[in-house]
Amino acid sequence: MLRPELVAIALAFCVSGRPDCSPGTCQTLRPYFKCEFDGRGTAGGGNTIATAKCNPATDIVVRTSFQLPSHVDNGSQPLFFNRMEAFTILKDLPFYSGEERFVFQALAYGFANDNRYLRRWIAKEEILQEHTWREHLFWKTRLVFEVASPAAECQFCMHVSLPLYQLSQDGPDHQKLEHKADEFIVQVSVMQRVVAVELSALPLQDLLQFLIGYVQDLTALAHARIWHDCHIGNVLMQQPEGQDVTFYWHDFAGSSFGNSKPRAEVLQEFIRKMSETIKFTAGRLHAHDPTLSIPSLSVDIFSPGITAEILQRHLREFNLDVQRHVLGWSGDLRLRQAVLRSLGKVLSPRRYEELQLELMKGSAAPQPPPAVWVCQLGSPDGKDFEIVGNAFKITASVSNVDDLKEAIKQKKPNTVSCDADELDIYSRQDGRWVKEAKMSASLRDTDEADCYGFMLPAGAAGAA
Repeated sequence: MLRPELVAIALAFCVSGRPDCSPGTCQTLRPYFKCEFDGRGTAGGGNTIATAKCNPATDIVVRTSFQLPSHVDNGSQPLFFNRMEAFTILKDLPFYSGEERFVFQALAYGFANDNRYLRRWIAKEEILQEHTWREHLFWKTRLVFEVASPAAECQFCMHVSLPLYQLSQDGPDHQKLEHKADEFIVQVSVMQRVVAVELSALPLQDLLQFLIGYVQDLTALAHARIWHDCHIGNVLMQQPEGQDVTFYWHDFAGSSFGNSKPRAEVLQEFIRKMSETIKFTAGRLHAHDPTLSIPSLSVDIFSPGITAEILQRHLREFNLDVQRHVLGWSGDLRLRQAVLRSLGKVLSPRRYEELQLELMKGSAAPQPPPAVWVCQLGSPDGKDFEIVGNAFKITASVSNVDDLKEAIKQKKPNTVSCDADELDIYSRQDGRWVKEAKMSASLRDTDEADCYGFMLPAGAAGAA
């Protein structure tokens, strides 16, 4: 697997601790100055990322963060800046060089794709800590996902003034401080040959490999007492043509790393982000194949007794459960074999053999037909749908949309006088009736309240 190679680092500080604001401190980024940003981006609590293309075959991800000026002392309390204040200043800043254009655009697209009101300043110690943990994980921890390292890094000096905010002691509000950050550093990292992960756009095989690797790695990281900021924005991907996808972890900063006794809030955030990502991934998997069910992470994040040891035990059990569900699924053998291959480098020989047996069981298990309920739909105004009569169950064995059309005609011969292929089949998606365009699409289990719908062609007997 290709690891984005570390080719250049430029770190610029004066003895006083203030940034070196001489021109050209980000010339290590020169190979990327002509890359075109595509308008996409995302953001975590401290870093933003924006994506760009350097030529038709090369994608890059540009990560930026605001480093807290070393002359600003707020003790251990985090400080914030207003995202829209920073965004407004950026839009009005002229740029006179390639490095200014590149950095300003990376910041602007990252901010534009963030919805936070306030963003956190990153302390220098946290940035140094990330380098340490990134290398530790690369060399010391067996992970399914690779560890992304920057192809180039630099520190860009911003000559702008931004108000500082801190958390109010009286509640969740923020209060503006009297002093400002008048000169500060933007940390800029470029990772090449990778793109941001869009779960909603991934095919079934890539989703399966993402889920299995995500759960396995977070179980391993928790065992190492590393509570990764595991939202989807901190995962990148690479897929050379004709090869399996490779996912990458990035953003290894955070005061919670390596903490043997983390605060309850740290564990709660870790569980929340992990659960949200797993839930969304499970939903996408079900949309691809309704026969594939994924267990949920059943950990009470609000339990006052939650500890690192309890969470580690839950994750070990959950990881084994997810692997059993995916490898023992009765779906496409080729997909399940690809998933098992992706786990090969981290599993013990015994565990690998156990999962091979699960894979064989899944291939031998008969797949029960889905329970399918249907109702007739009408559209008097040609726009909105309404249900006509009662829903009914299809008793014939059906597996796809084409089978369902034939079964409806057999079940309701007095209602359906047209040929079966003239029927339109609809399913509910996010509360709306959506037409099923593919006749080979698999059917899912339904009931009276959540059923398929069918529409007769205009002018057919029984049409509403």
